[in-house]
Amino acid sequence: MWLIPSLVASVAAVGLEYIYRARWFDSYWQGIWLILPAGIVIQTMLFYSYRDAPKLLVAWSMFFAVNAGARFLISTVALHEAPTPWTILALALIVAGSFLIRW
Repeated sequence: MWLIPSLVASVAAVGLEYIYRARWFDSYWQGIWLILPAGIVIQTMLFYSYRDAPKLLVAWSMFFAVNAGARFLISTVALHEAPTPWTILALALIVAGSFLIRW
């Protein structure tokens, strides 16, 4: 199933962004042991997702929708950033567009 690697890649990308934005490490070199494996997982899972998907555009749009939704949740819940109406509108349009592409 092509959607599972896309979900894994999205979670890895959002997790890596959270680690960066929460400043778990003082420098790039301190976090390299986590950055490199996460990058490899992201790229590998995207490869499998795009390879097995019925259409490349469908795989890309679903990854983008899950990634945008997860980033929104991380920003509001974990980093305590206030959501703006434009952010919510953009997220809704991304999700709606992804489902329109899917059909």
